[in-house]
Amino acid sequence: SPLMTASASRAIAILCERGHPALASMPARVASCSLHVCHTTADLLNVTPSPSGVLWIPAASPSELSAAWPRLSSSVTWLHSFSAGVDGLVPFLHDHKITSSSPSLALSNGRGAFSQSLAEYVIWAMLHHSKKTERCQANKAAKKWDKFVMPQLRGRTVGFVGFGHIAQTTAPLCRAFGMRILALRNSDEHHPLADVTLSMAGPKGAEHKRRLFAESDYVVCTLPGTQATHHFCDETSFACMRASSFFISLGRGVAADES
Repeated sequence: SPLMTASASRAIAILCERGHPALASMPARVASCSLHVCHTTADLLNVTPSPSGVLWIPAASPSELSAAWPRLSSSVTWLHSFSAGVDGLVPFLHDHKITSSSPSLALSNGRGAFSQSLAEYVIWAMLHHSKKTERCQANKAAKKWDKFVMPQLRGRTVGFVGFGHIAQTTAPLCRAFGMRILALRNSDEHHPLADVTLSMAGPKGAEHKRRLFAESDYVVCTLPGTQATHHFCDETSFACMRASSFFISLGRGVAADES
C-alpha cells in the first residue's frame, strides 16, 4: 500500500482483540508509518495523528470501528482485513455505504497471506488420519508394540471444494505425495493443477458436486462465507462420502452444515 511508504506523520490504527497472538510480532513502525494497537472506539479516536489507515484483525468487533467512523472517515484512506475472509466486515461496509468502488477509500484483504500455512495443515490433517496418529500416541503411552498397516496418501484422491489461492497452494503438496486431485469450481475451464476439474456452472453442477464427495478420500473445503456458499456442504453432500473418507474444513464454518 502507498500508505506504508508515506511521510512519518502517517498513522495506522490496528483494531484487534486484547491478547491477539499477532500482537507478539507487531512492530511499532512499518517503513515510515507508526502503528497503533486499538481495542475500543475510544482507542481509535485517540490515535494521533488521525489514522490514514485501519487494519482490522478478526475477531475484533467492527462495531467499535463503526462507532468511530463518523470522525475517522475524513482521514482514513485505506481499510485492510488481516484475513482473506471479510464477511465480518460486511455489516460495517453496508451500514456506511462503502464499496470497492468508493473513490476515497482503498479496500484490501490478506488473500494468500496464510495459504502456505493452511496448505501444510491439510497435509498434516491427512497424515494424522492415514498414519493413525492417535493409535500411535496411545501405544506410546501404554508402551505397547502394536503391529498394523499404515495406509499411504499415494494413490488416494483429494477433492477441493473451491479452488482458489489456498487450494492451489495445497494441490502441489498433494501432488508430491502422489495423490489424485479433483477441483470443484465455478469456472468450467480446466485448471492445470487438477487431474479433474468439475464445474458448478451449468446443469451438471449438482452432479459434479456429488461426484467429488463420492470419489474423494479427503474432501477439503476452502469456500468463503457468502450467501451462495452457506451450507454448501450439506447433508446430501456428506451422504455421498464413503465411511472411510475425511472432511477437512479450511474455509468459513458456515459453508458446512454441521447439523
